Amino acid sequence: MLSGSGLRLVRILLLGYLISSASCVVAQTHTSSNSTELEPLIIAQDRAWPPFAFVGENGEPRGLLIELWREIAAQMGRPVEFYLVDWPDSIRAVTEGRAHLHGGLFASEDRAVFMQFSEAIMPLSGYLFAPSGGPLTGFDDLRDKPIGVTDGSYEMEYIQHHYPDQPIRAYRSNELVVMAALAGEVAAYLADYPVSMYLLDRHGHPSNFHPLVQLYTQNLVAGVALGDEQLLQEINQAIQQLDQDFLSQLSYRWLRSELVVEVVPRWFVALLVVTILLLVLAAYTLFLSRQRREIQQLVSIQNQALQENEHLFQRLIENANDIIYIISADATIGYLSGEWVNVTGYSLEEAVGQPFAKYVHPQDLPFLAECHEHTLKGGRLSGIAFRLVDVRGQVHDMIANESSALDAQGEVTYYMGIARDITEPKRIEAEMERRRELLEDVKVKLEKEIGERSRIARDLEMAQARVARALEEEQKVTVAQKQFLRIVTHEFRTPLAVIQSLGDLLELEVSNDPQVRQKHISRLKTAVQRMANLLNKALDQERVETTFWRTNAAWFDIKTLLQELVGEAERLNGDSRHFTINAMSRRMQADRELLIICINNLLDNAVKFSPDQSEIFISAYMDEQNRVCISVTDQGKGVNEQDRFKIFGKYYRRNAQTNPGLGLGLYLVDQIIRLHGGDVVVTNAADAGACFILRIPA
Repeated sequence: MLSGSGLRLVRILLLGYLISSASCVVAQTHTSSNSTELEPLIIAQDRAWPPFAFVGENGEPRGLLIELWREIAAQMGRPVEFYLVDWPDSIRAVTEGRAHLHGGLFASEDRAVFMQFSEAIMPLSGYLFAPSGGPLTGFDDLRDKPIGVTDGSYEMEYIQHHYPDQPIRAYRSNELVVMAALAGEVAAYLADYPVSMYLLDRHGHPSNFHPLVQLYTQNLVAGVALGDEQLLQEINQAIQQLDQDFLSQLSYRWLRSELVVEVVPRWFVALLVVTILLLVLAAYTLFLSRQRREIQQLVSIQNQALQENEHLFQRLIENANDIIYIISADATIGYLSGEWVNVTGYSLEEAVGQPFAKYVHPQDLPFLAECHEHTLKGGRLSGIAFRLVDVRGQVHDMIANESSALDAQGEVTYYMGIARDITEPKRIEAEMERRRELLEDVKVKLEKEIGERSRIARDLEMAQARVARALEEEQKVTVAQKQFLRIVTHEFRTPLAVIQSLGDLLELEVSNDPQVRQKHISRLKTAVQRMANLLNKALDQERVETTFWRTNAAWFDIKTLLQELVGEAERLNGDSRHFTINAMSRRMQADRELLIICINNLLDNAVKFSPDQSEIFISAYMDEQNRVCISVTDQGKGVNEQDRFKIFGKYYRRNAQTNPGLGLGLYLVDQIIRLHGGDVVVTNAADAGACFILRIPA
């Protein structure tokens, strides 16, 4: 139950409300009569943001900001109109020119893009509200659960910037957010503290949800469109001229006692309005007796209303999960709510009237003394952290908000506060932090172990791949060796047979004719030369595949080299072929021995596939890409299109029955040119012969 001082406080608050409301009616009437010729100042505001701004039962604008802007507009000498819509529409109304300014919002970087802001009007804190008695301790428990926010609000910007992965569900007003939370559509919601408590009492009960985490404390400001500097200057001047007593009374009436004045039956609000009108009319009546009866009736109604509101206020406070307290100027306790008993174990009777310092942890006394002095000077403090010592000597961690309150004379002689016991949440948070650290250590160890096992697995895979490649290469080598032996055996059989038969003939001396003998000797030399060529090609293949040509690179003249090789070819082939050279004289750097093998193979190939007495053309020149090009062109049948990519393969022979050899000549040409960083191309000349071009970077 409320104490006697609490009852007197409630009566004083209601009486102050009645007097100030009557004064506002007269002031508004006077202001309206003097401002009819000026353009109304149109102010956009949320239509469901009690107790700051909302639409009353009869459709009239109501709330703290409504009264505040009426006072500001009066100082500016302008009439005022209110444009109350859903929150997103209230901001768009300013940017689209349907309203001159927004009556109260938080400044942010996102909003600064299209709006500029006035000086501070008043501070306001935002909280994360969670169901009372639930397991939630913070945002970590809400990662996969949606929380409710007002669409386009600062709360929405805050959660998107600070918790971008948090699921949210946006509603067009604070009222819809609270109703959705009560209906279970969202696991928690973000709202300003007085707004949340007001709406919870209207649609449910204040004990259904409690503030879990304080997110921020920001100053409410007015917002005007970019470029409207004159209006912003006028607003700032008017805000600076506001009377601090007026602001204190206005804040106290709406933010400290809204649950006494605002959360009442609707019939009582209408009754208060009728009573105020009766008071105004009574001031002009000439019948003193009737005035006396009406005043007596008003007092009776006020007493009845006070009694009813006392019961409402008492139920609200006693069911709150926080300690609500009043501290006097001498730092003694003037009032405590029932939660005090649950937290400290001390009864209300033995605590009220005692110094508050009696129950505070000694180490926190200097800090609370500074807070006490600051609050008594008219200040407001949020997030005060201190410790209470209960009847058993146990320490409780508390978090509190405090603000000064005015007595009947408007003097700050005491302050009010609301404190919450966060001992268990802090213990849970510390335990969760400890477990997070343990999990992090386990995670690091697991990651190291997984990394080590992954490395071992990769090493095994690489080893297996190397073994597989080695086996594959060994199989290829085995196949190549078998193929090479088969070709060598086949190719050596013919010259060996010729040598054997000629040896037999020479041994028998079947003929004494010198010409016949010379013919046999020539055939014998040819067979021996053929075997030597076969062996040389095999050895050339081994060298190309096992050496690094650049270790033998040297400078030489390409024209001189071609002349030497063509001369050797003419001696070996006699008059059966005609060789023509058209080469530039240029020094180049390459492996001269490998290049000799390469060019000789092309000359042998041209002789093999061209008819007797035909021309073989050899040339050397520079192309457009500054490459040394060496071409060998014969007058044979050329190379078929389908054979152009096969002829450079190892052991490939076109028409093996009619064209003897190992199939290594063009393979060696391609490999040698590749070792030099160049390539070889084959085309058919205009007269149907084959043209092989070696292209080597200069």
